[in-house]
Amino acid sequence: MKKLKVLAVVFVLCTLIPSVLSADDRDSDPLYAAARQAWVARSQQVRSFRVTWTQRQVLSDGQKTPDRELNAAIAEGAGKGVHDRFVLSMVGKKARLTKESLADSYGPVGKGTSVFNGSITKTLGQFAGENRQGTLTRQPFPSQHLPDYLAIFLHLRGADGPATPIPVCNALRAEETVDAGGRRMCKFACGGVDPNARGFELWADPENHWAITQFNLSHGAEDRSQLTVSYAVNDLIGTVPDRWTFASYRGTQKVAEITGVFEKWEFNPSLNDADFELEFPTGTRYFDVTTGEVKNVESGS
Repeated sequence: MKKLKVLAVVFVLCTLIPSVLSADDRDSDPLYAAARQAWVARSQQVRSFRVTWTQRQVLSDGQKTPDRELNAAIAEGAGKGVHDRFVLSMVGKKARLTKESLADSYGPVGKGTSVFNGSITKTLGQFAGENRQGTLTRQPFPSQHLPDYLAIFLHLRGADGPATPIPVCNALRAEETVDAGGRRMCKFACGGVDPNARGFELWADPENHWAITQFNLSHGAEDRSQLTVSYAVNDLIGTVPDRWTFASYRGTQKVAEITGVFEKWEFNPSLNDADFELEFPTGTRYFDVTTGEVKNVESGS
């Protein structure tokens, strides 16, 4: 009975809007406050995590570069699928990501590791056996702008903390809506009035721990992207992403699509500093972005 009362209150709140929320007032709006409270509570429950997923992308020939040979390679791969398995570990601002090409993936089979230890990012990729290439930069990793991690960061870092992908908004609108399956959702929108300006929408499910089921981004009149997420039950934090799709559009035409399926979630695993260190082995050729130099790791160096 108590749960039914809570849901009734939520649906009443949904029907009281749309309203426009300023940066100062949005936290006092009861609907946004309820969603944000759930997002913060979920983030605080997860001090560290490790997640494994696979994702598939069909390559598009819509990309054009100044390099004609690269354009030809892009066109050759158009319509073929890239299939990879990822493992991401995070604690605080530190992150470790491994990526491995699966057997049915188009192109050369390879694997790579990236670590961010709080100050620098090292990335090591290995293809064709002993051919190793790397990069070193001070840019944090993973980037919240990459679609590969959006479903993860929205669910576990959606309100605040490191890697939150939700843009800052000076005027947030909250309203009730219905998704394609007929479920009642609460939508938080920013922008959209000027078709040439950036804007976004968050669709949250109040019946499912305010899980974000859709994240729409507009980059102007022509370019937009959409992340959709489905969820599974989890004993510790109530719900976890189960699978996701990220699509990019130019006008009405879909130009790219990536789909991901989560295989395993681990919450609050034991992680130590050594998990976020990476040494380049002998024979690695790497680009040091901090100095602009290309270097080779020699034996004994």
